Amino acid sequence: MTGSVRLSPRHPSTTTPARAAPLRARDWVHAALAFAATAASVAAVHQFALPVFHVPSSSMEPTLRPGDRIVVETMSVNLSGVGALNRGDIVVFSGAGGFDAPGEAGVYVKRIVALPGETVACCDDAGRVTVNGIGLDESYLADLTSPFGPFEVPDQQLFVLGDHRSVSDDSRGRGTVPVGDVIGRVVAVGWPASRIGAVPSR
Repeated sequence: MTGSVRLSPRHPSTTTPARAAPLRARDWVHAALAFAATAASVAAVHQFALPVFHVPSSSMEPTLRPGDRIVVETMSVNLSGVGALNRGDIVVFSGAGGFDAPGEAGVYVKRIVALPGETVACCDDAGRVTVNGIGLDESYLADLTSPFGPFEVPDQQLFVLGDHRSVSDDSRGRGTVPVGDVIGRVVAVGWPASRIGAVPSR
């Protein structure tokens, strides 16, 4: 039939089947090195990839909405720690270092409002959060911030707040976040399709 492929019938082999030669010591060394290199590559990709997290609540509205899938950049934090973080960055972090309430084991997303050594409070005469006495321009807020502080941020800690201040459970009640608990910075919304785009830090 035109276009068909005919398979040749299989005949019993008349030759002696080849036997695999045993691996020599040098071959074992090459195999071990190849395995180690592959394992290291996989670990590097896992460490420096762009993991995706799900936003479960409205505490970061309007910037992030419930159901958003957010893309998180981890490399700079892994390499530089607090030096990679700036006021205004939105970060994903583990609550294991003290942010978790008793019985919780959560991962959270909030915005950095104050860095180690800074004094944060609310509010100035214009109703703004202040850092070291200077009012912040927080045009991303969903609502006003209730008075708190002043609070001095300890070394290697971050003061974080949600953008939807009236519903956010954050550093005002739970305390600061250790820099070592930060997983990475939110750089984009990856889903749903209508929300795909970069997430500005300020």
